[in-house]
Amino acid sequence: MITQWFNKKLKVLSLLAGTLITALSSSAQAQLVWDGTTDSDWNTTSNNWDAGGGPGIAPWVNSNDAQFGLTGAGTVTATEAIIAGTMTFTDGAYTFEASGGSLSFTTLDTTGAASVGFNSVLAGSGTITSVVDGNWNGDNSAFTGTINHSSGSISINNANSLGTGTLNMSGGDLLSVNQSILNNTVTVNLTGGRIGGAGPGDQLRFAGAVNFNTGSTITIGNTVNNRTVAFESGSTFGGNASSVTIGRSTTFLRSGTNLTYTGDFNIQRTGPGDSVLNLGDGLDLTTNSNNINFNGSNNDRQRILEVTDGGTVTLDTISQNETTAGLVKLETTNSSTLNVNGVISGNYIDITGDGSGTTNFNAVNTYTGNTNVNAGTLVLDGTGSVNDSAEINVATGATLTNNSSVALTTSIVADGIVNGTGTIVLAAGNTLTGSGSTSLVTTIESGGTLSPGNSPGIFTNSADLNLEENSVVEWELIDNTAAGRGNNFDGVDVTGGALSIEDNVDFNLTFDLGTSTVDFTDSFWDSDQSWLVFDNSNSPLITDTTDIFNLGTISLDSLGNDFSVTQGALAFSQSGNDIFLNYTAIPEPSTFALFGLGLGALYFLRRKK
Repeated sequence: MITQWFNKKLKVLSLLAGTLITALSSSAQAQLVWDGTTDSDWNTTSNNWDAGGGPGIAPWVNSNDAQFGLTGAGTVTATEAIIAGTMTFTDGAYTFEASGGSLSFTTLDTTGAASVGFNSVLAGSGTITSVVDGNWNGDNSAFTGTINHSSGSISINNANSLGTGTLNMSGGDLLSVNQSILNNTVTVNLTGGRIGGAGPGDQLRFAGAVNFNTGSTITIGNTVNNRTVAFESGSTFGGNASSVTIGRSTTFLRSGTNLTYTGDFNIQRTGPGDSVLNLGDGLDLTTNSNNINFNGSNNDRQRILEVTDGGTVTLDTISQNETTAGLVKLETTNSSTLNVNGVISGNYIDITGDGSGTTNFNAVNTYTGNTNVNAGTLVLDGTGSVNDSAEINVATGATLTNNSSVALTTSIVADGIVNGTGTIVLAAGNTLTGSGSTSLVTTIESGGTLSPGNSPGIFTNSADLNLEENSVVEWELIDNTAAGRGNNFDGVDVTGGALSIEDNVDFNLTFDLGTSTVDFTDSFWDSDQSWLVFDNSNSPLITDTTDIFNLGTISLDSLGNDFSVTQGALAFSQSGNDIFLNYTAIPEPSTFALFGLGLGALYFLRRKK
């Protein structure tokens, strides 16, 4: 009896199970709830699913909906080709991977999960809604569907981590954890979020189409410090967003990038680390009016636009709001050339690099901070000018070439070279100083100043140098000596053209700057001295040949003594083509007494005769 009863019950259960499996097989919309252990296989034989009759009562049946909601973290391994309808989550941190299998679905929505990752498992043409963190690793190239990512962080480590379909990203992060270069069949559409490297040396590189779309608030970089994002040759940088922000990373647009993007680039430091946009050979940002904006002022981090691959890049306008010098840079290296055809507005601009690059300004720029040519060459062409700049600084080894029809009219500190086909014309309030050289015809107008040297030094002019009426020459001596021209006192060498000195040019003398040890009570000042100020290759043109200059202000010495304690006199003279500053000592009173005794003795001897 017992055996008959047991066999009867077993037959009933078998019929129920068969009915359940048949029902699941016939309905693609039935929802199965994952009830596997922490790390379990997903296949059609393991009883890891709750089908409404209790935990772990049934195996998976393809084309049904799947729900995951176990608390904690776990790995689900597809050991055969799994096909799901809708996949949803209510809890848990899941990683899906493959061991001889794959995972395809109609839709997959990560909402509700703590995190969801995929490792060489995705397939099919479904749609993923991604709103949580996850590591998307390995080769998911069999996935040709669409990923809609709006929050959380996706980390990838393979060219095919995202499959070969489309990524639509409106928020969150897309990070590379090595030097991942996305397959060129992936189309990336961005309207928000951040993209960049995840750690030291990590690079996120694009080979396909990347579109920055209307309404975009996307930031390239800014995820962590000093990471790289690169758009490789053959990739497309497109879209019609108004602007894209280059955050704290280096972003490369390589030579050969198809630039169809129509918005601006904002190079903006918003946290620790420098923000760098590197442009490759042949890129022309004027075609689509891509302006460069440097944003994020008053901090100690740099914003840099650079060309480093030996090519030529052309830009339209540049604007920036930096109020601290040295933080906004245009950098060229490896004989690269950067052409800026539009207007540069704002404050400071630094020109830098390895000394072999060239930057060309072709417009009348309106920025008001300093122009610092720290390395390489800045060329002003056409009507290009930087005359709204407060000061132009040309460092040793750097070059400013003025080929513009507009003269240089703002103050210049020339420790490097200033050359070209243009001119220098400095009016009142502007100064030419430094220990460099110029081949430009230079005119110092009324109220303008020529201050050779750099505490001190020699400035060389190989063209005409004109000191107009009421202009000023500033001259410095830092030691009690008439030797060491260029080291101890200033000088000007006019090696080409002619020096012209009009009437009433003031000559001011400074003895107390920097490391000066000038002491007017020193015995040096007891004898006549002479300093070569203008060393001229050609005969100078001097209006007042008697005085040459007006003796202007005379500073105190390094100890605070007034020049009057020397009881000497200063004047100017011409010897050949050269102009000297001369000091005539006044003899000590004892000298006059001895001279008087001599005269008395001579008188006595004559009387005696």
